[in-house]
Amino acid sequence: MNASEVAERAYRTAKNEVFSSVARRLTEVTNVVEGEAATMSDYPMSRRRRLWLWRHGFQSRTDAFYDFDAHDPDRYLSDLQVQRTALINGRWKAVFENKLVFHWLMGAFPSHRSTVYGLLADGKLVPVDAPAASGRTAASALSAPISGGTVGETAKTRVEATSTDAMGALDATEATDASAWFDDHLAPGDRFVLKPVFGGFGNDVHICSKTNDGYVLDGERTTAAEFDAFVAGLDDYLVSEFARQAAYADAFYPETPNTLRIMTMWDVDREEPFVPIATQRIGTSKSAPLDNWSQGAVMSEIDVETGELGPAATKPAYGTDWHPTHPETGAQIEGVTIPGWEEIRDGMLEIAAGFDRTPYAGWDVVVTGEGEFTIIEGNNKPSIQAMQTYRPLLADPRVRRFYEHYDVI
Repeated sequence: MNASEVAERAYRTAKNEVFSSVARRLTEVTNVVEGEAATMSDYPMSRRRRLWLWRHGFQSRTDAFYDFDAHDPDRYLSDLQVQRTALINGRWKAVFENKLVFHWLMGAFPSHRSTVYGLLADGKLVPVDAPAASGRTAASALSAPISGGTVGETAKTRVEATSTDAMGALDATEATDASAWFDDHLAPGDRFVLKPVFGGFGNDVHICSKTNDGYVLDGERTTAAEFDAFVAGLDDYLVSEFARQAAYADAFYPETPNTLRIMTMWDVDREEPFVPIATQRIGTSKSAPLDNWSQGAVMSEIDVETGELGPAATKPAYGTDWHPTHPETGAQIEGVTIPGWEEIRDGMLEIAAGFDRTPYAGWDVVVTGEGEFTIIEGNNKPSIQAMQTYRPLLADPRVRRFYEHYDVI
């Protein structure tokens, strides 16, 4: 290759990178504008106030979440900047976007992952954790998932190959009839979770249990025939065990799993993960059978050092409501300390260090006992808007440094 050809190739590469960067920025702006158009009518305000928010990169609804009177807007990650955070993990975001891949990689931390019984597709169930007839488990298809704190090259290939194809990673010859599997492997009283391999925000997740004469599906009793018909329509769904929460969490609201959302990011100077913020989510009758804040649950900030809970917030129609006690059960929230919080926090940091190819994550965690926990999901985008309801994240120098390092701000 002569000098002219080298120069031409370098020019084409640089041009493609510029076009790609411009396209990404246009997509980010488009997403924010579309979100604003869909919700701005719900947040009446003066034109001057709305223009002020837009000028700083915020949608109108953000004015209901953040305390701009007490904090400089530059200390908040703007809605435009939040769009950029989706790119921090690069191609490795597939670790969180594919729950089957995430489950496999969590095999390096078996005491903190729930059992996945199988994958549903076309009325069949393919075993995942249970030993198959071949004597292997599906997890063994991902050899060397995490080694020495670094995801191995074999795992990298598997992650990329299964980012859009869950069934293709399993041995379909081990499939059994889904209806027969539920009949044979579950007893009355057993609880389990059905969740899609792809997707997030708790969408289309179902909490189920078996009864003497049928099932309970998302709190509604159903016959065995109705449940079988429902399951037959599910494709690329995982059947997972239900992680039983500790007594302190059950006391808040027993009708839902009440999970922690723990954000981790990488300290780029010290080369280790840290927890900038964490929250306790608590369900209500509006959000049941789950504890999604966007569906009406309440959420409390956790003191990262002590594990003590602050007052719980509800997602505002306009202006955040704060609750020292649960708005329905009356259970005390503010001042409650998560049992064994230090062990939970340090355990999460150990796991985050193992996932060093994904320096940015929001972990959904069920506390199962004092210092004991099960991770039920990882998220590529940790719900920044909800987190910043409590305080602006960029006020923490480590957080600001992290986002600067990854060209978010």
